[in-house]
Amino acid sequence: MKLKFKDVLPNPRRDLKRNPLKREKIEELVTSINTTGFWDNVLTRKNKAGKYELAYGHHRVQAAIEAGLESADFIVKDLSDALMIQIMDNENREVYGSSPASLIESVRAVVEALDEGSIPPFDIDPKTRKEVIHYAPSYVPNNDEDVSSKPSQKAYTAKHIAVFLGRTVPNEEGREGVRAPDEIKAALRALGLKELGHFSDSMLITKDRTGSPKPITTKEFVKITGDITRDVVKVQERQGKTRQELETLRAEQLEIQAKAKADKKSADEAEKKRIKEISAAREEENFKKAEALAAKLKKEQEERRNVEERNKAALKAFEEKLAQKKAWEAEQRIVDAYAPIRRDVEAFISKYETKISERNPEREEIKSLAKRKGLRPEDLARAQRALRDYANWLYDWALPQLMPSLKAEQKQAVEKRKEKK
Repeated sequence: MKLKFKDVLPNPRRDLKRNPLKREKIEELVTSINTTGFWDNVLTRKNKAGKYELAYGHHRVQAAIEAGLESADFIVKDLSDALMIQIMDNENREVYGSSPASLIESVRAVVEALDEGSIPPFDIDPKTRKEVIHYAPSYVPNNDEDVSSKPSQKAYTAKHIAVFLGRTVPNEEGREGVRAPDEIKAALRALGLKELGHFSDSMLITKDRTGSPKPITTKEFVKITGDITRDVVKVQERQGKTRQELETLRAEQLEIQAKAKADKKSADEAEKKRIKEISAAREEENFKKAEALAAKLKKEQEERRNVEERNKAALKAFEEKLAQKKAWEAEQRIVDAYAPIRRDVEAFISKYETKISERNPEREEIKSLAKRKGLRPEDLARAQRALRDYANWLYDWALPQLMPSLKAEQKQAVEKRKEKK
């Protein structure tokens, strides 16, 4: 069917903002279209509103527009929402490989469609562990033992998403069946962490040696989401334990306060009774009995003061214990806030410790080049210069970033050299 490019909408599950088209791919296709024309095998469907939506071919359509084409023949088929997601994911794998942004896009598309009811519900095995089950639209794993109130038609796991997308991998040796690959689990973790406020799209981007932005690798993505998840779980477990401890302390505090109140009430009643007995004895002119009762009252009042002091001391001890626990939790929250920085420091140190260790593949590269027969002196000198430049960069720029005093010294040295000139 002949359609105008401007009238063809992207796949409704395609997130072009978070997972944009690749500029180099578009430019490559523009050259191809200018050479061989636009191949009319792009698949579309007609949606309920009568508009045409791409199943795949987003780069090719954009390239055609940039090449100056206005319309072309498109294949139109009746495609389900499930098939549209699966086709989109296949296109992503072909164009982006297993890039974190495209993985997140595919996982999000499945969960959103499940929540809307536009794809069939998944069959959850009753033996499935409760903590790995999620309920759309949430990406956070279930933490509630009672799932009777949860909508079963919206339940899913990472494995269900992997099966739906055709991305499963064999189970570990010795176990039958298939499982979700680490990258699908990482994408689901990232979405869950983002829902909880512990992950952002900016974490999917790093910088190369020149300082230019580049996507993180799938391996880095799996590690980052795993590390953050462990930190979050650790914090949640500690906060849950602290919450229980504080509740226990408050309950004990209330018990002490109730006991002190009951003791006071009992002592007040006993004192009133004893005073009445003394008055009655005096009225009867039984002074001996009155003196005995007065002595008993004095002793009871002394005991009352002792009980009140003990209750006050016990209450004060619990208040101090409660304050200490609250102070400890406040300190732990500071530690929690610092955790992302500590994680980056550990990754940084690990990276550079590897560079100076036997595990660094660059060592073999350098040794191999050094042993090459027929290596010309001028090329050897260029290789040496490259290493010296790198070493100088480490000392002149990289190290001063972490050593303000050295940075200031080097800045002064540069200024002095300029003055001499």
